[in-house]
Amino acid sequence: MKSLLKPDARFAPPATTAAPLPFFTVDDLLWLLYLYPLRFLAAAAPVGLIHSTRGLFALRARKRKKIAAQRMLAAKCADIARDLFRVGLCLTILESLVLLVLTPFYWPLIGIR
Repeated sequence: MKSLLKPDARFAPPATTAAPLPFFTVDDLLWLLYLYPLRFLAAAAPVGLIHSTRGLFALRARKRKKIAAQRMLAAKCADIARDLFRVGLCLTILESLVLLVLTPFYWPLIGIR
């Protein structure tokens, strides 16, 4: 009869001969530089340098806004947006007319004169 305290060889973990994993890899460094570039810049750079980069970000934002506007105008669904706007405008006008006609009849029912 086998002892219950001794581990069975079938359930023992395999022996590893691989080198231990490094604590910090090149991929970790690249992710760190990708995710936190401005935080490092803000910690290391003087205040004047940080304020001088404001124009670069504004220039990039203007370029992106211009590209987005061009893409929206060149989209194939521009006619659909125009049609949806027209339908919404017509339904708003119709709803306003219905409310103007019906509210004088329902106001006395709820006590408004």
